[in-house]
Amino acid sequence: MSGPARWKQGLPAKKRAKPIPYKSPKRASEAELRAAVRAAVLERAGGDCEYAGLIPEVRCASPDPRRPAVEVDEIRGGAYRCTEWLDPDRCMAACQAHHDFKGLNKREVIARLEESGYLTRRGT
Repeated sequence: MSGPARWKQGLPAKKRAKPIPYKSPKRASEAELRAAVRAAVLERAGGDCEYAGLIPEVRCASPDPRRPAVEVDEIRGGAYRCTEWLDPDRCMAACQAHHDFKGLNKREVIARLEESGYLTRRGT
């Protein structure tokens, strides 16, 4: 159909021949490696939050039972995520409270990591 889009004409959208996959084939193929990275980070942290000493004004807490008590967080994430999510040295274990704080105050947390030398020690 040429001309204006179907929705502009008040017509229903056409159904897709195949549904959009939940994960791309590339991400699905990296699932085992990501599981190994998560296991390595959680083992290194001993199951505890690694941000506790870095951000003392936030108390460790995991109030949402639907989320894991300790999550694996990519230190920089965003555009860097393409490499960080598969490198245990570029990830930290974080409780829900610290993970949420970092999400809202990313630049401040990255600056603290750089000041403490954490990023230099880890080679990030």
